[in-house]
Amino acid sequence: MPTIAGTYTFEATYNGITCSKTFKVNCGSLGIDQLANINEQLTVYPNPAGNNVTIQSSTELGIITIYNSLGEIVLQIKSKNIAEQIDISTLSPGIFTIRTQNRQIKLVKQ
Repeated sequence: MPTIAGTYTFEATYNGITCSKTFKVNCGSLGIDQLANINEQLTVYPNPAGNNVTIQSSTELGIITIYNSLGEIVLQIKSKNIAEQIDISTLSPGIFTIRTQNRQIKLVKQ
C-alpha cells in the first residue's frame, strides 16, 4: 500500500492476460485547516538542482522534510521563513519529495 502521495500503476498477469490499473493516492482526507491552505504555493528552484536548492512558499515553511524515492527521510529542517536555501550536496543524484505543512513538490538532484 503506497504511503506517499503520487500516481501508481499496478500490473497483474493471470492465464496469459495482463491487466494494469493506474490511480492517484492522496494519503489522507482534506480537512478544513487544509482547505484554507489549498491555494498556497510551494516552489523549488533550480529544479533539477546541483548542490543547493531554494524552497519558497507564500507562508511560513515550518518543518521541511526531504524524502528519497523509497520514502525514507534524508533531510529535515525547521524554518520560520517563507524561503530557505538548503545544501543538498550530501544527497545522491535522484528524485526526491519535499514536504512542508501539507504541501509537497518533487525535486530532481543531478
